[in-house]
Amino acid sequence: MRWRVGAVLCLFAAYLGIGCREPISPNIDRNQAPETWITAAPFDTITIRDEFGRPVENPEIGRISVRFHVYWAGSDRDGAVTGFYWAVVETLPKAPEGTIFLPNLPGPKPQDYHYTSQTDSFFIFKVAEDTPDRQHAFFIYAVDNQGKPDPTPARFIFKAEDKFPPIPIFDECKCVGTTYSLTAGGGVIGQPDSVFVTDIDLRTTVPRDTCPSGSAIFFKWHAVPRGAQIKVIGYRF
Repeated sequence: MRWRVGAVLCLFAAYLGIGCREPISPNIDRNQAPETWITAAPFDTITIRDEFGRPVENPEIGRISVRFHVYWAGSDRDGAVTGFYWAVVETLPKAPEGTIFLPNLPGPKPQDYHYTSQTDSFFIFKVAEDTPDRQHAFFIYAVDNQGKPDPTPARFIFKAEDKFPPIPIFDECKCVGTTYSLTAGGGVIGQPDSVFVTDIDLRTTVPRDTCPSGSAIFFKWHAVPRGAQIKVIGYRF
């Protein structure tokens, strides 16, 4: 009899527990993703429209200088934008061996993105030594205060152009060594000598300046930039 009473009490307690359990609320993410815009840059190849407001299938890709100031902005309806992730991709400097055309622009990989809390920055878009322009793409997306990213990054595709490379100028070329000459008694005497090389490298002329054998040659040079906002950062010799 005791066993029956205990079983009835257990069943009654289980019934009460089930009846008092709260319904499970559905796990719904109500946080809306932010939006991202590029506010100042060459034409965005996504937002270009024709005269009827339709997307252009093959929009004209503009050319910009090698250094450009890009601006962007973000907005979040139910929170705040805390930062942005940006990435730059580019084509190869020249077509692979055995091919004629450059490959298409690659998409950015996760490791290509960089975080920033700023809304503008200067970027230097690289070209190749053999080619004065190179195709690039700039991507950026906003992240809100709950860590949700914009699933559709803003982007624009363009060609960086650098048809005005800096002009190298030699300021001085000096040879410092020892010049040997014969003495009246038939001996040889050496004396320090410095020779300034002033000849211009022209294919139609023969060099006239000579340096003493075994001398040290000293060069001084600088470069004159020919593009706006371009700075010379180094030399190759």
